[in-house]
Amino acid sequence: MESSDQSKPAIFAIYHGRMVGLPGLRPNRRLTILISNSRDGEIIARALQEIGFSTARGSPAHGGVRGALEMKTAAKGNNRLAMMVDGPRGPRYEVKPGLVRLAEITGLPIIPFVAHARQSYWMDSWDNFMAPWWCTPMVYIFGHPIDIPKGMSEAEGERLTDLLQTRMDKMRELGACFFENNEKHNYKP
Repeated sequence: MESSDQSKPAIFAIYHGRMVGLPGLRPNRRLTILISNSRDGEIIARALQEIGFSTARGSPAHGGVRGALEMKTAAKGNNRLAMMVDGPRGPRYEVKPGLVRLAEITGLPIIPFVAHARQSYWMDSWDNFMAPWWCTPMVYIFGHPIDIPKGMSEAEGERLTDLLQTRMDKMRELGACFFENNEKHNYKP
């Protein structure tokens, strides 16, 4: 898959358990990431802000409208956006329709993004969080942009969500195959 032009505004779709790859979305000064309002989200938001990212706060259960409005404002400011497709509660690797809806609202294309490390500890959590070993190489895979039309039907939204799911599944498999011997480090496809 080709590397994408990261300088143009877009929404990057990333798995919750692979958010460690967010620094691969440089430059971070023009990237706003949607983070849940939970206690865990607060820890993540503070860490991301410390390394230079901006955050919007909200999730379907708590402050979803506020988070969407913050993301829309960031998009109007010519920022790139990022959203965890399977967060905040899973199921792991399952793309939810909220990202396609956000893309429709903002008018930005979706760019699938998957990170994979050569050596990682895969945490025993709902998202199977990838914790790369110190100084291990990582691969960043960018998918082709998906344009979302304004005023789409519910069926079209479902079709585009399925398309994003298919692309991200293939990219995750590609990342897992990029480095050898990943199975012995608790990777769960």
